[in-house]
Amino acid sequence: MSNITYAVGDKVTILDVNKQGEVTEVSEDGTQITVKYTDDAGVEATETGTADKFAPAGEQSSEDTSSEGSTGSDEEGSEEKGE
Repeated sequence: MSNITYAVGDKVTILDVNKQGEVTEVSEDGTQITVKYTDDAGVEATETGTADKFAPAGEQSSEDTSSEGSTGSDEEGSEEKGE
């Protein structure tokens, strides 16, 4: 996952704490990013680290999963009605 490049404003998940946040800074060489998020107590916090400590926010994955699920169900339903 080290091939993923983040930019300021990107939504990410902080893997260590399983919280979503927003990228606020990226180092000049792109190896370190800083993410702002809200902790369990409702306090604004930041986490800085290498890209492998973060993952793209779940919104993108959800769209992919929804599309696949709908297509599979529709095809199966059509086959059953035709028989």
